[in-house]
Amino acid sequence: VPLSNRLTSLAVSVASQLDDRNQAIRSSRQATQERPKDPAAWLWLGNVLLVDDHEEEARDCFQQAEELAEPTDLQTWNGLFSYYLRSEQTDKAKAKLAELAAVDLPEVELALVRAQGYELLGDRPAASQQYDRATELAPDDHRVYLQKARFHGVENPAAGEAALRAARDLVRQSGDVTSRNLVDRTSAVQKVLQRSGNRLRDLEDARQLLEDLVGQEEAAPAAHLLAAFINSERNSHQHQRKL
Repeated sequence: VPLSNRLTSLAVSVASQLDDRNQAIRSSRQATQERPKDPAAWLWLGNVLLVDDHEEEARDCFQQAEELAEPTDLQTWNGLFSYYLRSEQTDKAKAKLAELAAVDLPEVELALVRAQGYELLGDRPAASQQYDRATELAPDDHRVYLQKARFHGVENPAAGEAALRAARDLVRQSGDVTSRNLVDRTSAVQKVLQRSGNRLRDLEDARQLLEDLVGQEEAAPAAHLLAAFINSERNSHQHQRKL
């Protein structure tokens, strides 16, 4: 999910808490009835519905959230983008990504969102270019390098390790223990994923490593994205086993 920590935490929560999906949907509907002008309520309902394969109704919820939100709210922007990806409407997803050109936000943030968007669209060269742009714009931000490391991850371990090394150097210079722990944990997860080949047992190992990390206020966006990916892959493997 190409967005803020809050949204990716939301997506992870939805993916991991839907053991009783009907109750989750009922509770989410009730929230929109109680707070009909709250875009977050519609966004939550849309995510619940999307995870439960109610795609058209999810789309309507995302559209409602976007209408209620501020133009710079990337959380609601991501709702429709995710829907288009999920429903394989690639052209509409690309058009949604192009809308970012009119959004008044820091360029480094937009570069990261574009990078993650291109990544999800399968355009790795364009994504790589945007990650490079983000590190140029924020050369002293270890969190940006962590996102770049996650992107290269399994497919280009050398580039991923170079980005992690840059992040480690930055946090070593700052002396920030919390940031160093985030880098170390993200590095550990990367190694698990590189080893796993997406095997269910190793995906579970990675999920356990991230369990505490995504709950921290300063958790790197890379950690949330990894957690969302791991939950998605884990659920997919479990579904295939049932079949």
